[in-house]
Amino acid sequence: MPIAKPAQALPVYMQIAELLARQIKAGYWRASERLPTEAELARSLSVAIGTLRKGLALLEQQGVLERIQGSQA
Repeated sequence: MPIAKPAQALPVYMQIAELLARQIKAGYWRASERLPTEAELARSLSVAIGTLRKGLALLEQQGVLERIQGSQA
């Protein structure tokens, strides 16, 4: 009988996307509220900025958030 392989963990960027999506849906951030900057989020989550950006891009594709490059508003 073959031994079952352990379930592989999701890539970090997908874990970040899931975490942020849960927080948004739970009301941690309101619909019109801005998220912290990418640098702040990456630092608080202890991930590379590129990894964070992949997670944010996934959320944007899913329609969970809108990203506006260079936005200061």
